[in-house]
Amino acid sequence: MPEFGDSISKAQKDYRVNIRDSHRSDKIKKASHNHPIADQRHVAKKAQQRYFEKSVENVSMDIIEYKSEMTSFEFKILDTMGYLQSITIRKDEITCSSPGCTKKCHHLVWIFHKIFKMEKSCPLIYQRNFTNADWGKITDAFPERVPTTDISNYMPKNQVFKVGVKKTEKTAKCASCKTSLSLGDIQASTEGPYRTLHLNWIKRVFYFCPRTECISKLPRNTFIKTFEDGVPVLYDTDLTYEQKCLL
Repeated sequence: MPEFGDSISKAQKDYRVNIRDSHRSDKIKKASHNHPIADQRHVAKKAQQRYFEKSVENVSMDIIEYKSEMTSFEFKILDTMGYLQSITIRKDEITCSSPGCTKKCHHLVWIFHKIFKMEKSCPLIYQRNFTNADWGKITDAFPERVPTTDISNYMPKNQVFKVGVKKTEKTAKCASCKTSLSLGDIQASTEGPYRTLHLNWIKRVFYFCPRTECISKLPRNTFIKTFEDGVPVLYDTDLTYEQKCLL
């Protein structure tokens, strides 16, 4: 009859039983409590972080104006494409004037990152509405001062649209519809701030077709006032009544 120890060894070998102390189930459970798993609810999804890297990281925009209250934050920014956008952040909703920001809004994510100093891994910056706890974090993160782009030196004191006959041979394009304006054409012009390709601000003259539709539209990369903002129109004395009626 085999010894008891031999029987145990044979059973371990036949059925591959592992009874080493280091593999005891009670030790595994105890070890798991010493290394808690991170709560994934407080970390943005990988797809959201990839969106951040593609659309927000190393992106430059200009904050022109802002307004902060306990119930809302409002921003006017010139985005990377040179369009003026209005973004409003409220507890129950986010609004952006860009037609492309119906589902995702990189302007919003950029503001949360640059102004509120939230990292790309923070899920709050991708949300479109917030809980009371979330809103408390947002209001606490808002800084005392927001750096804005000062364009006051490039804004004329009394902006006007001047309408007259083009007297130079240098061609120009309408800042709104891009129609070429040549010598002898009727044109409207005004002066104001312009952001160059190198993201520098200068004062320049904008030329337009003599149409209400063109002078009522804000050109890209600028913050001039349009005809719809109440800017007056001055006509050259050389223009005929019919020419003045073009506008």
